[in-house]
Amino acid sequence: MRGEYNGVFHLKTLEMTEGDLPSRAVRLINEWQEEYQNELVKMWETKEFKKLPGLK
Repeated sequence: MRGEYNGVFHLKTLEMTEGDLPSRAVRLINEWQEEYQNELVKMWETKEFKKLPGLK
C-alpha cells in the first residue's frame, strides 16, 4: 500500500537496522532520538514506558 513505511532503530547507535523509510523521515527520527536517547534507553531497560514529546 502506498504511503506506508516501517523502520526499526537501534537505541544506542541510533541507526536504522531495518526498514524502508524515506531519508527525510530517518533524519527527523534521528533528531528526535538524539534528544531523548537517554530516556528511551532507560524506558527500555526498566520497562517503565511513558509518552515523550514530539519534535519542537
